[in-house]
Amino acid sequence: MKRIKLLLAGAFIVFAASTYAQETPAKRGLSLSIGPEFAAPLGTFRNGYTVPGGSTSGYKLGFGGSAKLNIPVANNIDVSISAGYMGFSQKASIGQIDSISINKGSYTFIPFKGGIRFRTNGGFYVEPQIGYTQTKLKNAEGAGEFTYAGNIGYLIGRAVDVAVRYEAISTKPESSKFIGLRVAYNIPFARVRQ
Repeated sequence: MKRIKLLLAGAFIVFAASTYAQETPAKRGLSLSIGPEFAAPLGTFRNGYTVPGGSTSGYKLGFGGSAKLNIPVANNIDVSISAGYMGFSQKASIGQIDSISINKGSYTFIPFKGGIRFRTNGGFYVEPQIGYTQTKLKNAEGAGEFTYAGNIGYLIGRAVDVAVRYEAISTKPESSKFIGLRVAYNIPFARVRQ
């Protein structure tokens, strides 16, 4: 958690130190980005943990995709709305949990998040997000969970959006945390006039 706080503090310093001219919301306009995502599980989500009646194994790399709509609300500040899909495969069998035998399988997330993107005209941005994630473990009942994330990204031109994020989903008994990479095609809906 300390690393995340230091990373976010550093990103805000870079944002505050930006000397680029501000871009008005009308000039920027709406944008929609769509692209693949890759994720590396952290902590017990990667290594597994022990629960009464059995133990779980961790998960491997996750793959998925997402779409994100950015709505400009002020100079270099956007509100973002996103939805996506992420699937993780398990390293080994879970075994017995609460008298239910669960075999090796997948763990899927369908997140719905909202956030605020703080941008520089140089392309960098910081974007904290919160939301709701529908989770589903193979052969088990799904659940909805609170989610929070922090993105640090860079817009290459106006066409490519690359971001790294830390995300945590409040699953029980342990939170599911991961570091994600998103490379998306950005579609701006406003023409920039020079």
